[in-house]
Amino acid sequence: MPKPNRREYTPKYLGTAIKVRRESRALFGRDLAQSVGMNSSYLSQIERNREIPSETMLRAIAIELGTTVDKIHEYAFMIEEFQWV
Repeated sequence: MPKPNRREYTPKYLGTAIKVRRESRALFGRDLAQSVGMNSSYLSQIERNREIPSETMLRAIAIELGTTVDKIHEYAFMIEEFQWV
């Protein structure tokens, strides 16, 4: 099954993918939020999949996490695919 184009579909677990990547780099949420110029409570909402960041903000997050927007989307699709419950 081909992956949807990320411009057509935002993965349900985009925030989860960001959180996992952040934690794998041993970063605190408040530090990531500050480095990309956002409020830490907004980042928390993103990581809990309650808010979707703009493309600009997602790009800044990806750069700060040492990855790309495409990689974050790929990981989010993988997480979504394996959610059984």
